[in-house]
Amino acid sequence: MRSKTFSFRVLLLISMITCLVAIGSATSVYLVARHEQMASIRHKLVTTATTAARFINPTEFTQILSSKDTASPAWKHVAEQLRTFQRNDQDIRFIYVFASTPETETKGVVQFIVDPMLPNDDDSNGVIDPNEEPAKCGELYNARTSSPELLHGLKRPSVDINYTTDKWGQFMSGYAPIINAQGQVLGAVGVDITFSQLRKLRNAFILQCILVIIAVILTSILISWILSRHISKPVRILHAGIEKVGKGDLDTQIEIKSGDEFERLANRFNAMVAGLRERKRMLGALERYMSKEVAELVMQQEDQLSQVRRRRVTVLFCDIEKITAYAETASPEQTAKLLSIFHDHMIDAVFRNGGIVDKLLGDGLMALFGTPLPLEHQEEAAVRCAIEMQAGMAKIRELSGVNNLEMGVGIHAGIVVAGNIGSDRIMDYTVIGDAVNVASRLESLSRNYPSRILTSQAVIDSLQGKFEFVGIGSIELKNRKEPLFAYQVVGFKNG
Repeated sequence: MRSKTFSFRVLLLISMITCLVAIGSATSVYLVARHEQMASIRHKLVTTATTAARFINPTEFTQILSSKDTASPAWKHVAEQLRTFQRNDQDIRFIYVFASTPETETKGVVQFIVDPMLPNDDDSNGVIDPNEEPAKCGELYNARTSSPELLHGLKRPSVDINYTTDKWGQFMSGYAPIINAQGQVLGAVGVDITFSQLRKLRNAFILQCILVIIAVILTSILISWILSRHISKPVRILHAGIEKVGKGDLDTQIEIKSGDEFERLANRFNAMVAGLRERKRMLGALERYMSKEVAELVMQQEDQLSQVRRRRVTVLFCDIEKITAYAETASPEQTAKLLSIFHDHMIDAVFRNGGIVDKLLGDGLMALFGTPLPLEHQEEAAVRCAIEMQAGMAKIRELSGVNNLEMGVGIHAGIVVAGNIGSDRIMDYTVIGDAVNVASRLESLSRNYPSRILTSQAVIDSLQGKFEFVGIGSIELKNRKEPLFAYQVVGFKNG
C-alpha cells in the first residue's frame, strides 16, 4: 500500500510539474509568438505601403496635387492601383494617399489626396455615416493628435507601434513616402488594418495555443502514469537543460549515465545544442555582411560559401572624401561617431538592394551584388544602391553636423573567383579578380565628377533604361594597361 501511495504521489508530482511546465512554456511561446506575429503584421503593413508608393507615378501624383480633380484620369488611375492592392490582400481595410500641407510641420495637419474606398453602410443602419464615407480629396486630417506615426511616413517608411483611433475607427497602419526622381517627397501611402481584424487573428492564435496546452497536459499525464517510477531523475535533468536552452543558454551540456534511451537522448540533446550554437555563430557572422533574409538563405545553401568558384558579380566601392583632414581637427570620438553614422546608412542601402558587405574600409566599404547567391539584375541593384547612398549623404551630414562631407562611388561588373579564401586558421568569404581593382580605381576617380558615381561599360550594358548617365570617355586606370570607357551616373530617369 505504501508503494502504491508513493507511486501515486510521484505520478501526481510529475504530472503537476509537467502541466506547469507545459503551461509556462506555452505562455512563454505565446508571448514570444504574439510579439513575432505583431512584428510580422507591422512588417507587412510597411512593406505593402512601400510597394504601393513605388507603383504610384510621381508625375500623375503631381498632377493630382495641383488639380485635386477626382474625375481626372490621373486620380482614377491611382485609385485603381490602390484598389488592386486592397483586392489582393483581404487583411487590408483601407489604403490611401495623403500629402503635407503648409501646416504639417507646425500643427501636424495633412491632407488626403486619394481614398479609393466606396461609401458603404457597414453597420446596416440604413444611413451612410461619416465614418463609412471615404476621405475627400483635399480633406484635412490632424495626424499629430490621431496618428503621430503618419507624419513620419512623409519622411521614411513607418508603422504604428500601438493602435490609433479616429472617426473611421481603430487601426494599426503602415506608411511609406512617394518620392520622385529628384529624391523629393511628394506625399505618402497609408495602409490600415482594423482592430477587429487584429483581434480575430489574435483570438485564432489563442485558441490554437489552448488546444496545444490541453494536448500537452493530457499526454504528459498519461506518460507520467506509465513511467513515473523510472524517469523522475533524467526528466529533471533534461527539463533543466531544455529550460536553459529556451532562455538562450547554448553552452548547456547535460550528462545522464543510465545506459538506456535517456543517455542516448542526452547525447543527442548535447549534439543538437552544439548544432544550434554553431548555427547561431554562423548566422551572426553572416548578418554582419548581408541582410538577415539573405543570411538565412545562405545558411540553407552552405555550399555557396564553402565552394570557391568563378562567377559574374558587380562590385561597388564607396569612400568618404577628405576624411583625413576632418580627423586631424576632430576628436577620436567625433570621428568614430561620424564613421558609425556613415556605415549605418551605407550598409542599409546595400542590404535594401540585395547586396552584401564584403568588408569595411575604415572610411568606406566594398559591397558585392550577385554573390554568394545569384541576384537578378545585379548591375541595376548596384547602381540603385549607389544613388541611394549619395541621397543618404544629406542625412549623414545632418546627423553628424559635418556639412562638407562628400563621397565617391565606383561600380564595375565582371568575372571573379568567389568563396571562402584564406588559411586553415583564418578564412573569410570574399572575391578576387580584376573587377575588384577596376571598381576601386573608378571610386578614386569619381570625386572629379559632379555626381560622384562612376561606372564601367560592363555595368551600363546591363541596365534597362531606368537611369540617366553620361559617357566621360576612355580613362586610364592605375596599374592597368588598357584604358576603360567610363560613365558618370546622374540619377534615376524622370517618370
